[in-house]
Amino acid sequence: MNEARAVSTDLGQWVETKNLPPDEVASKIREIKESVLRESQYLDTENFSDIGPDDLHRLFDQYDHLFFENSCRQLLGDDQLGFRLSRRMTRSGGKTSRRE
Repeated sequence: MNEARAVSTDLGQWVETKNLPPDEVASKIREIKESVLRESQYLDTENFSDIGPDDLHRLFDQYDHLFFENSCRQLLGDDQLGFRLSRRMTRSGGKTSRRE
């Protein structure tokens, strides 16, 4: 089994078996919110009207770190994950894609 597949399997098993207490989840989410609001040049409140690609990157990194112990980033390996925002609203509202 290659390393990426092993990490993927480990992450899948971890997600299926991990059961964080609600207060721990709330604490982690609060920590992420405070960090993102503190570091963002666009976000100044949780009900925001503007967001930047750096904010998406920061959110991904924070959730990966606090909830998945950096397993998502490990699964991606050396591939750079890029974040961008559309200039127009679409039916989908948000879309995640990966280009190789």
